[in-house]
Amino acid sequence: MQISNTSYVLSADRDQHYKTLVKPSAIANQGVCRTMMNVSNRYDFISEMIPFDPPRDEWLDAHTQWDKGYLDIKTTRITSPNVHSISHYFENPLVHIPFFERVLNRRIPAASKAREIERFQARTPSGQFKHIKRQFEALQDEGIDSSPDFIVSIKSFVDLIKSFN
Repeated sequence: MQISNTSYVLSADRDQHYKTLVKPSAIANQGVCRTMMNVSNRYDFISEMIPFDPPRDEWLDAHTQWDKGYLDIKTTRITSPNVHSISHYFENPLVHIPFFERVLNRRIPAASKAREIERFQARTPSGQFKHIKRQFEALQDEGIDSSPDFIVSIKSFVDLIKSFN
């Protein structure tokens, strides 16, 4: 299995870019691996500058197409400043779930996948923002009848902001 974050950026000859053996294939001497995962993130300038977009019908043999030997995984969530690192990509269940399914030759149940994706999204900045927004809305809905209630509400809001990473 090959895991890549590929683009044309470093390609010396773009006309020949898809004509090498660096591709998946179940046929001996037709590729360098059986499965290739190309992962990219909308905020990763390396993979997004000139995206990797092979003409699958021409690039892959029929068995590799049937076996889904090429996985093009596009992500949008950020969990760290280094969006190009493999560890950043593997933190995302959209990447590590298909990887482990392929390596272990087992399907992970849909409910487990959904739960893992939900947990992951909650750890992202946008997930954390949604959480703090819901908590702030709950504070607003409490109904403040007196100055002490207002002070408690403000303190709760300040604590909520401090807890936001």
